[in-house]
Amino acid sequence: MDPKKVQAIEEWQPPSDVHDLRSFLDLVNYYRYFVKGYFEIARPMTDLLKMTETWNWTPQCQASFDNLKRAMVTNLVLALPDMSKPFVVETDASNFALGGVLMQDCHLVAFESKKLKDVERRYSRHEKELLAIVHYLRLWQHYLLDSPFVVKKDNTVVSHFMTQSKLTSRQTRWQELLAEFILYWSTEPAPAIMWQTP
Repeated sequence: MDPKKVQAIEEWQPPSDVHDLRSFLDLVNYYRYFVKGYFEIARPMTDLLKMTETWNWTPQCQASFDNLKRAMVTNLVLALPDMSKPFVVETDASNFALGGVLMQDCHLVAFESKKLKDVERRYSRHEKELLAIVHYLRLWQHYLLDSPFVVKKDNTVVSHFMTQSKLTSRQTRWQELLAEFILYWSTEPAPAIMWQTP
């Protein structure tokens, strides 16, 4: 990150109105792909932008502001991908955002967070978890399509999806997408599963 931008973020005072808050979020939003859990961290502040009433900078907003500033100025080193080694994908979903990491040999290669749309917030817990998997497989498909990899996920999510008697059209599309990949489901570390014969 540009040292001048780092300094600007470090010196930024807590916003006193919506205009200040928008300015801060515009600055840090450009670097959101480099902050793990960006949308979860920023949520109290982004929720404040939706309010039509008086300005209310809460302790949660201040904590969000401080945590986001800290995350922005921390140097995070991502490993370069090695296409000869297996990848591991870990995802998570909350009621507000998705999060995912792409790793090799326990080294972080990429991560991203994505704020859920209003319609996606209404998905069931299992559907949100599957949405996270599908989203990150699409995002990182250029790394994942031609070689086996592991998706670390709670088995209840996978078994719920695989054993449903009837799938919605959305779930059917997800199943078709998953079929394009050579993936293994695991709650174990990747090497224990990766080289077993399918």
